[in-house]
Amino acid sequence: MFKLASDYNHLSDLLASQHWREADDETARIMLKIAEREAEGWLDCNSIGLTH
Repeated sequence: MFKLASDYNHLSDLLASQHWREADDETARIMLKIAEREAEGWLDCNSIGLTH
């Protein structure tokens, strides 16, 4: 399961040090992990429970 505090520490550090590109990549990694889509490597509306 996703451990909220520990998994956000690295992102927080990247943002604090203004490493924007790396923070974007880490945000994407976290989002994929939460959505259990790491293997697919992408999200769409259906994969996160949104429909048109």
